Amino acid sequence: MKSAMMLIVLATLAAQVRADVLVNQSSLNGNSFDITDYRLADDFQPTEAAYLQNVQFWYQAQFQTDLAAVTYAVYADNSGSLGAVLETGTVDDPSTGYDTVSGLFFADFGIGPLLVSPTDTYWLELHAGTSLTDTSGFTISWAATADNATNVALENLTLSTPDTPVGVSGFDQYSLVVTATPVPEPSTVSMVATIGLALAGAALLRRARTN
Repeated sequence: MKSAMMLIVLATLAAQVRADVLVNQSSLNGNSFDITDYRLADDFQPTEAAYLQNVQFWYQAQFQTDLAAVTYAVYADNSGSLGAVLETGTVDDPSTGYDTVSGLFFADFGIGPLLVSPTDTYWLELHAGTSLTDTSGFTISWAATADNATNVALENLTLSTPDTPVGVSGFDQYSLVVTATPVPEPSTVSMVATIGLALAGAALLRRARTN
């Protein structure tokens, strides 16, 4: 009985650990923006409440290995501009690959866990370097995607916080695929808690009988 209940708990938890695609901007249009010498941020709105888990983006460079480090920052939205910094970090030697369809390189790295809401807008800044102002590396250009209805990406050409809309069709949105772990439904949390209490109770009863 105990083994069966434990299997139910594990199966329930496993179902909740799945990674959902929260944001998918992958319609590459052949354009790109230098994120080694300049700063750039694009916005996104989650499709559900979730904990950010992974970020993937496409880039142009002379060689795949030119991307030695990427620094990211996630911001809250402040009326169409960057608000408070929610999370930032640097990833050395991010996982990279070559996309044979687009002819571009891509990179992905872990992020979070950062809780986001489908009712809010967020901004993601990516910079090729060990900080948001490091310009010492090879030129890496963030691949652009087809224009969409979200806010226009923000740039800054003097390495200050991105604050100026790019405002050029074809360069207003950037490649971004974000995966996340969904927030468990209240009913699932309640069921797992109930099963856990039942297991604890059974263990105590068995101990009492043994004594």
